[in-house]
Amino acid sequence: VVELCGGASSSRTLTSLGLAYNGVSSAAACEALGQLMRSCSTLAEVRLSGNSIDREGAKQLGAAIQESRVLTVDIEDMGFDHSTIDEFLDHGSAETQELEVMRLSSNPIGDIGLAAISECLSIGLVQLSLASCGLTAKSRDPLRNLVSLSPNLKSLDLSSNDLGPTGCSEMIVWIAQSEPDNFSLESLELANCSLGDEGFTAFVPVLGVLTYLGLRGNRITSAGLEAVMNSQQMIQLRCLDLSRNSIGEQGVHALTERFQQEHKRCLWNAKQLTSSIDQVILTENPIPSGLAASTQAYLKIHNPLLNVVWPEAAPPAPRPPGPGEEN
Repeated sequence: VVELCGGASSSRTLTSLGLAYNGVSSAAACEALGQLMRSCSTLAEVRLSGNSIDREGAKQLGAAIQESRVLTVDIEDMGFDHSTIDEFLDHGSAETQELEVMRLSSNPIGDIGLAAISECLSIGLVQLSLASCGLTAKSRDPLRNLVSLSPNLKSLDLSSNDLGPTGCSEMIVWIAQSEPDNFSLESLELANCSLGDEGFTAFVPVLGVLTYLGLRGNRITSAGLEAVMNSQQMIQLRCLDLSRNSIGEQGVHALTERFQQEHKRCLWNAKQLTSSIDQVILTENPIPSGLAASTQAYLKIHNPLLNVVWPEAAPPAPRPPGPGEEN
């Protein structure tokens, strides 16, 4: 790594450096990486995920990012805890205005680490990934701070954290009460976060400002989807991912009824702002194939703008062998 970085430092064409899962750990390697980031003005992406860098190495990398033109950093699955991420941010990476994408997933930073991130994040950051980082419902305030102090943040991945029904509550309240010019968040991934119906319905006040909401695997039932559809608040989503939940016939009926009404309202007055969802993903839900087929036929006629991705139909049972046929 030291030799590679030394040779690449003078490059005028290098844009991406991929060293993921390469056993990078020494102080010399981190120093060489830092020097490369500082000296190569064309380098825009650095992928270091899966290496084991200690606190001293984190300091060096954080300082180098501040003095570089790097736009994207992948540092997933590196064993960074709250103290390591604090060193990384304190020594420069929080000061840069160049950095746009940071992927920190699969690091055990916990709620304490998120608090440090929320207060020190680069103001220019557009995309942040914090999947599988050991976050809990105690991250309510840090998540609010994260969104309120990051005016350019458009995409946030919090999947596979045990946030529960209330983990996002403070963030939702802040977004709902803020003017659109004060934040940029439009894509929120929350797969496998133990939200349940209560956590899903809590998002009703912000469904008019988000464009993507990922809620895969959150134990959401028909009752939760029905409550959201019956809320009568504005919904303006491009995609709502409800795959791998427990939504059945009651939820499907609530969905189609709500947007049938919206479609009729739009036909009556084309200038009236109505709710819409471009795509709803319902794969891996207990929805009978017959219900899916009949609802799809209905939507094709009465609401062609709503695209629903249904569960795959179960394969037909094998035909028993007839007389004289072998098993």
